[in-house]
This record gives sequence, structure tokens and C-alpha cells, in this order.
Amino acid sequence: MNRISEYFELSERVAPEGSFFESLGDNKYYGYDEFDDHMSYINDYHAAAAFMFKWIEHWGDQQVHPSAAIFHASYSMVLYEWNRVEEAEACIERVLTPNSRQPNPRSLLQIYVNASRIRQSLGNPTRAAELLEQLKLRIESPDFERFVRKIEAEQACLALRQGNMRYAVEWLDRCGMASTDEVSLNGAAERMALARVLAACGRTEEAMSLSERLQQLFWREDRLRDRIKMVILQSVTLHRTGQMREAIGLLETALRLAEPQGFIRSFVDEGQAMAELLNAYWRAHQDRRSRETPSVLVDYANRLLRVLNSLPDESEAPIKAGARERGLKAFPVEWLTNREREIVGLMAEGMSNKQIASHLGITEGTVKSHTNNIYGKLEVRTRVQAIKKARELLLLG
Repeated sequence: MNRISEYFELSERVAPEGSFFESLGDNKYYGYDEFDDHMSYINDYHAAAAFMFKWIEHWGDQQVHPSAAIFHASYSMVLYEWNRVEEAEACIERVLTPNSRQPNPRSLLQIYVNASRIRQSLGNPTRAAELLEQLKLRIESPDFERFVRKIEAEQACLALRQGNMRYAVEWLDRCGMASTDEVSLNGAAERMALARVLAACGRTEEAMSLSERLQQLFWREDRLRDRIKMVILQSVTLHRTGQMREAIGLLETALRLAEPQGFIRSFVDEGQAMAELLNAYWRAHQDRRSRETPSVLVDYANRLLRVLNSLPDESEAPIKAGARERGLKAFPVEWLTNREREIVGLMAEGMSNKQIASHLGITEGTVKSHTNNIYGKLEVRTRVQAIKKARELLLLG
């Protein structure tokens, strides 16, 4: 990155607002992410963040340099991956508003896709979807249809995060791709989306075959980020089919690859399935931190669990029970559903089972069933113990 920074310093002296040659072909689609998705091929996130922050600060609020917009997009991607979501939002907002210098379509793609992911993570799914529709309106290119294919692949992934399987299935039927197609860096993002939707639709064999070929491609091309994402997808897919040993093995591979760069969102954006995997991994290794499993990986898994526990719900996903950061070692436990958490809260208010049933409009037998589930997940035997444990885990307000 130092040599690249030296080049930028030289170009700043010659053409501080960029050169004519930098704008040639700005509205074309070139098929490869090297032009604009910097973090698809830069594996050192720490060095990249320092480099991009330096130049963003240098350019300041004057978004006149042709690289300013895409640098904001890439830097916000790093911040988002590190779960510094509010900072990522502030960074991307600086280039979302149109100004005198319209970013090229490839830069707009990176800007709006990342902004959409950030808004979804902040609990604004409506705005997340709107941004991708607005992106289509801002694309001016002779290769418009190619850009739209990339946008619609992102929309399919967003639909999955929002629980909209219908849209994802419709996209699967019309995207024109198959799991058996040859994979290359050209269109890799769309193939990754295809693998994800196939997995969500229960077409496990196709999803695993495609994701493995993509993972091998990214390994050969030294694409750390996307390799990690495919290994994570494979792990989650196997978990959904009950193949826990294989799923945990792949999870450990992803943890080994991701820990040095501090990846967070690539894991936690998987939601409940990832929490269950991390819980299983933590439990499997907490009592036998062997040479094969360094303690740093167990601690990393534990840290990811704490992040998952602190995130706001993006949909009606179950609530994760676990200790927050407060100077204590986290104690991961099973997930509590929204209903189970609500019942614990009513228990703490002193309500009887009959009163809880009346309050929630359910039968007393259903309350007892939920209560037994709560006891099992919190590893307690009585109501008093359940309330005490829930307070320790900060499940009660």
C-alpha cells in the first residue's frame, strides 16, 4: 500500500483533480471487480483502511477527485465488516447525495450496495430496498442491463435477509444462471448470490457444489474476503441439513482465515444459524483447548457471539441469550425466541402461569410448554432461577 500511496502523491502534484484519462470509459462495465471493489482483492484490511482514510481526509468534503467516491465506498465496507456500522453509515452518506461530479456506474454500484447493507443492519429494511431501486435509476451506461443483473442479484440476497423467499425464488427462476455454469471472476458476485439463494431454497447439493467451485476460484486468485464468505455459506448450509461435524469444521476454517483481519459482519449477518454454529463450536472447545484449536479462535468465536447478542433484530428472528461485554467472560446459551423472552419478563413481574396465559391470549398449557423450554435453555429448574439467570444475561430490561 505504501507504493500505491506514493503514486497517489505523485499524481496529486501533477493533476490534483484527476486526469482526463481517468475518466475515459467511466460509464462502461468491464466485468472484473478489480476496478472498483477494492476489498475483493485487497487482503490486508488494516493497511487498506489506513491508506483509504489518509486520502479521504486529504480530499476532505470536496468530492472532485475521480477516486473520492469509490474510496468512501471501500472504506465504509471495511468499517462495516468491523461492525463500526454508524461510522460506515456516516462515511457512505458523504457520497450518496448527488453533487457536481456524478460517480461512474461502477462506483455507484459499490456505493449503493454498501449503503443498502448498512441500512438493513441498522433496522431500516424499507430504506435498504429503496436504495437498490434508486441505484437502477442512477445508472447511465450502454451496459445498463449488465449493471441491472448485478443489482438484482443483490436484491435477491437482501430479500433473503428480510425473509422474502418469494422474491428470491422469482429471481432464481429468471436470473439465467445455473449451478453447473463455469465460474470465473467475471460475474463472481452474481454466482455467490446464486449459491446463497440455492442454499436458502433447500437445493443443498447444487449450493454446495457451486460454493465449493467458487471457494476454489477465490483460493487460486487469492481473494480472501470472498473465500471466507463461501466457506461461511458452506458451513451454514451443512448446519441446516444437520451435518454439524462438517459444519463446525468449515466454521473453524473460516475463523482461521478471518480472525487476523477482524471480520465480524460476514459472520453475524448470517443471523440465528451462525449463532447456533458458534454456540456449538464454543461448547465443543471450551473444555479442551487443544493444540489443534488455538485459544484465539475460541475467544474470537465468543466475541462474535457477543456481537450477535447485541444486534437489533432485522426481522422476527429469535433473540440470542448470552452475556454482554461487562468485564465478565461470556456464557453462551441456547437461543430464546421472542415469545420465550416475553414470558420470562412476565415471570419477573410476578405473574402466574394463568395470568401470563390471559395476558398473551394463549392457553395455560402453552405457557407451561414455553416455560419448560426456557428452563432447558437457561439450564435452570425453577422460576426463581430462570428470572435470576435472565437478569444475569441482561435479557430483562
